[in-house]
Amino acid sequence: MNYIFRDKDKIDTTTPTGTFFFHVMASFAQLERKLTLEQTRAGLKPARSRGRYAGRPLIHKTDKKEMAYEMVMKNDKPVKEIADALDMGRVTIYRYIPPADGVPLY
Repeated sequence: MNYIFRDKDKIDTTTPTGTFFFHVMASFAQLERKLTLEQTRAGLKPARSRGRYAGRPLIHKTDKKEMAYEMVMKNDKPVKEIADALDMGRVTIYRYIPPADGVPLY
């Protein structure tokens, strides 16, 4: 593979030629980024139509989230005990409870 420049070559960006070179390289980088995004989106569209989704799979089902919410709303146990009973983390339960409900979470 041929390289445009070597490590020991110095490019003077104060000259018009050096500025032009950097603009051309930036344009190539931008083109490469846009092409990568375009190809990714083009691949995700048919995958979604087949029922495939990117990203980390959800661990907790909706019914488990609802159970945690109801147990916290009853406010008879600390969140730590609820988390242990449902095999969840405390932070996960805090994520499911909107702060506007005014329930003291301890």
